[in-house]
Amino acid sequence: MTISFDPLTLCAIILVQLANRYMKFDLTEKQEKLIMHPWTQLAMYTSVVYFTTRNIPITLIVIVISYTCIYILFNEKHRLNVLSFRWLNNEKAEYISPKEAYKENLIKYHSIF
Repeated sequence: MTISFDPLTLCAIILVQLANRYMKFDLTEKQEKLIMHPWTQLAMYTSVVYFTTRNIPITLIVIVISYTCIYILFNEKHRLNVLSFRWLNNEKAEYISPKEAYKENLIKYHSIF
């Protein structure tokens, strides 16, 4: 199996990434609601995977695997999740923002403050 790099595809991927980062759209409330709908997100995800693979059976396999992982195996509300109850309810595990972690590391390792 050989991997071929199509220059137009690479340019398109780069442009999509740049547009994703720097372009801002002023969407109405109804447009945002439409984009956040699960079926719309599934259609967008399917198009991205198909654009990457260019193969319908592989696209369907990738979507089924990702759906299974996201909504069943790693979803703490689903009965078939693989995450341990102890790990999910760990009292010590709390979110620390990157800014706070940076400040703590400065204090801990550099004694600036």
